[in-house]
Amino acid sequence: MEAGETLHGAGYSPQEGETLLRVISDTTNDAIIMMDEEYNVTSWNKTAQTTFNYTPQDILGKNMLDTLIAEQFHQTLIKNLCALRDDETCGIGTPFYIMAFGKDRQEVFCRLNISAIRVGGKVQTVMVIRETIDFKLKQNLTTLRKVTETMSLGLCVTDMNGSILYVNPAMAAIHGYSVKELSGKGVTDVFYALFIVAAQNNFVTKDIELISKRKDKVSVSVVLNSDIVRNDNGEPIAIFMTCQDITSCKKLEVEVCTYKETLQDKIKERSLLLKTNDDLQLEIVRSRQHQEMFDTKIKDLNMLLKEVHHRVKNNLQIINSLLSLQSEKLTDKDMLGMFKDIQNRVRAMALIHEKLYQSACMSELNFYEYIQDLTYELVNSYSDNTYKVELLLEIDIQTIDIDIAIPCGLVINELISNALKYAFQNSKAGKIRIVFYKNADSKYVLMISDDGVGVKNGIDFRNTKSLGLRLVHDLITRKLKGTLDVDTDNGTKYKMVF
Repeated sequence: MEAGETLHGAGYSPQEGETLLRVISDTTNDAIIMMDEEYNVTSWNKTAQTTFNYTPQDILGKNMLDTLIAEQFHQTLIKNLCALRDDETCGIGTPFYIMAFGKDRQEVFCRLNISAIRVGGKVQTVMVIRETIDFKLKQNLTTLRKVTETMSLGLCVTDMNGSILYVNPAMAAIHGYSVKELSGKGVTDVFYALFIVAAQNNFVTKDIELISKRKDKVSVSVVLNSDIVRNDNGEPIAIFMTCQDITSCKKLEVEVCTYKETLQDKIKERSLLLKTNDDLQLEIVRSRQHQEMFDTKIKDLNMLLKEVHHRVKNNLQIINSLLSLQSEKLTDKDMLGMFKDIQNRVRAMALIHEKLYQSACMSELNFYEYIQDLTYELVNSYSDNTYKVELLLEIDIQTIDIDIAIPCGLVINELISNALKYAFQNSKAGKIRIVFYKNADSKYVLMISDDGVGVKNGIDFRNTKSLGLRLVHDLITRKLKGTLDVDTDNGTKYKMVF
């Protein structure tokens, strides 16, 4: 049944019924607005004009959603209208609350009663709007809005169907949105994790930590609190959720835990190092004690070796003196020559012990100084035959081990003595050269040569009658494990490698 037919049935003509409805509409204290199926305004009473400051000329034919209703309440209004229009009998819907804007964009908080009637075969929606808030409460709400817009805590308010009614800038910023992007959105489209967790707890939560997703799909750690807003009758009318971004705190917690673990490791390492240091200090003390003991023993041993060398040298000098005394009673030249050779050998060994006694190192000998002194004494002992003999020393090795020095000294003594006795018998003038160095194979090379008369028919060291030459051969080949070569062209040249 249409509205005109209802009024006609009450005894009014259509014109009278329309006039009656207009009078009733204009005298009521509620704003009464009618709109068609496209949400365009078709009727606008005087209270609506006073409430929203729009004249009928300003508003008639305009879309309600574009002019009056706040964007975040579009879905609330549409859902209620759709539910009412889907009912074949139309009728009256359940009251609900929205926020609208006046002509000067002032906020108007409204309680809506809606009903649907058929006029001319089309469905018209009648909205009875009552401003629900006095001036003082409006001021308080304005203050509260300013607070929510400036606080760092995110806030989101939805209706019971999950449509976002209000979201503050902090909530939008935490999730990478602008406030405008979120107006009228479904909460599950943007804050899915928050809403699901709240729903699992009947929308009453306190300090629940969870991971939410930003617009760019980046995870953000938050603390969620939520509750249900109820009217005076205890009916749920909205859900609010607060959200605090704790991502930086979580990162700091991880850093603190990492630092704490690192610090604990450092403390353990330091404790270990301190213990190791104590052990090392103790070991250093022990090492110093042992070193002092060794130094003392080495000092005592050096003193003992010096004393041994000194006594050996003295004993060899005594032997040399006895030989010298004994030779004075000899008249045979061969015997005298034999005694002289023995004395030279004894002197060569005594000189080594004398040098070692004077040296700071008991195991090595200054070989250049030793050869210089030994050859000087040999030349002096044969001064009658060698006053024009020149000695040339090419010694590249300064020090030598005592185990090599003694056999080398005896070899040099024998070969220099032979050269002084036999090489220059006619001219009594010439050169004797001593060369000593290490070759590329790190072997010692000793060469002793003269430019004297030489040796005829070469030398057979194994069958020679000369004790001195046999001694040279044995010292080089057996004692020093070396080789011995002799060249008798243009004098005599001995080359020994060991």
